[in-house]
Amino acid sequence: MQSPVIFREIDRFLQAIDETSINELIKKVDGVFEFHIKNNSDGEYVIFTIDLKKAGLVIYGKPLGESDTVITMTDNDFACLAKGRLNGMIFFFVKG
Repeated sequence: MQSPVIFREIDRFLQAIDETSINELIKKVDGVFEFHIKNNSDGEYVIFTIDLKKAGLVIYGKPLGESDTVITMTDNDFACLAKGRLNGMIFFFVKG
């Protein structure tokens, strides 16, 4: 699976930015995003959460509270989206 590596990079980025910047990001985004990523090989789902409402971090699993958005996609599609090889708006309308 490619998605765990990508989420680790997102988490590393969030942990590396200064407190003022993370607070500005949280204020702008104000959301909790829950990702259900389907493993391409066995069909099982892995859940990751990006909390940009309170904490500014990646949670490996379900969020502590409610999610504002739940996104379900395959690992391959998520990797393509993260690498800029897939347009999210077009993907939503085609697969959504």
